[in-house]
Amino acid sequence: MAVSMSPTIRLLVGSSNPVKLEGARRGVSLGMSNTHVLATPYNAPSNVSEQPFGDCETLAGALNRLKATHAEALRRNDLAQDDAEMFDFVASIEGGCAWRAADGSEGGPKDALACFAWATVQDLKSGVVGRSRSAEFVLPASIAQRVADGEELGPASDAVFGTVDIKRGGGTIGALTNGTLTRAAYYEQPFLLACLPFVEGTGRELYH
Repeated sequence: MAVSMSPTIRLLVGSSNPVKLEGARRGVSLGMSNTHVLATPYNAPSNVSEQPFGDCETLAGALNRLKATHAEALRRNDLAQDDAEMFDFVASIEGGCAWRAADGSEGGPKDALACFAWATVQDLKSGVVGRSRSAEFVLPASIAQRVADGEELGPASDAVFGTVDIKRGGGTIGALTNGTLTRAAYYEQPFLLACLPFVEGTGRELYH
């Protein structure tokens, strides 16, 4: 993927969570041909439930964070002393859960709780937004029951694994894979795929 841009991309990420910040930085860098990305956190509101359910609510949370981050990036760019301080892109991500049929059928009982995330990336110059959904994985029943009872996934996982603030570290996926796949690494791919509209050549021609 060849992208004609400055050597460093300045990215404002709509979260203060270091895991989301790192996932965005690495994913956008990969999506932009390993261009160096300088990621800055911004605590943007999702305006959805603490634990979103379903694709619609989860994507809405990501887009709400993106909208707030976009406004903040424009504000900061207006105050910038030179071009080197200005943001090129903004990004956001929202994690969610959804009930699935454990047997994979369309009409079967929704007895398995799956976890996933929606990522968004926006080019500040063109206004074009790219978005992508992560892969999903099924949660163990012990965690799923806590989430069903009203707990957010992070605290529910902390209770089961005996961890503290797992969502700012390896995440639930990190604990389930013994660290083979961390939460930051899990977020890389959706951020990478959200960059498809910004790839020089095919991406820019087809998405713009």
